[in-house]
Amino acid sequence: MKSCIAVALAALFWAIPALGVQAIPQALTGAMMSAPEGAVVGIGAASMESATLSRISAEYRARAEIHRQLGVVIMNMVANYMGGAQANPMTMMMFQESAMGALHRSELNAAVIIAHSAEAGGEHWAAAMLGGTDAAAEIMNAARYAAGRVPGVSATMWNMDFIMMALQFR
Repeated sequence: MKSCIAVALAALFWAIPALGVQAIPQALTGAMMSAPEGAVVGIGAASMESATLSRISAEYRARAEIHRQLGVVIMNMVANYMGGAQANPMTMMMFQESAMGALHRSELNAAVIIAHSAEAGGEHWAAAMLGGTDAAAEIMNAARYAAGRVPGVSATMWNMDFIMMALQFR
């Protein structure tokens, strides 16, 4: 989904001035633009004392950006459900926190690094991609975990709304 690419670019702009870099390297923007529809792309950047540590940190930060984007999807789904249903707000907050915790514990093993860039100043950049089907599976697993642990959450809530939202990634 090309909107995910825009979210990834917008979320990264806070990091650019801190690194002293003027723009996202062309290798990463090209990889992001060629990502398949429904994929979630994250960008990470790092400048450490060694090139290897910088590269590993950039990859980790790219995967963390995917986690953040999926977390926003879950928060929006809960907010949309609360707006259209007569749900107990405390129960829904517990559901959201439980789902977010499950999501952040996942390792995103299906996410792959699709581009790297090492800049002259020592900055290393990485772009990671999680396919749409895998993104939907991560969201559904987090919702399933939360629904099983929060009393009062109807299985139909996460089944209907979360399935519909998750299908948008496919």
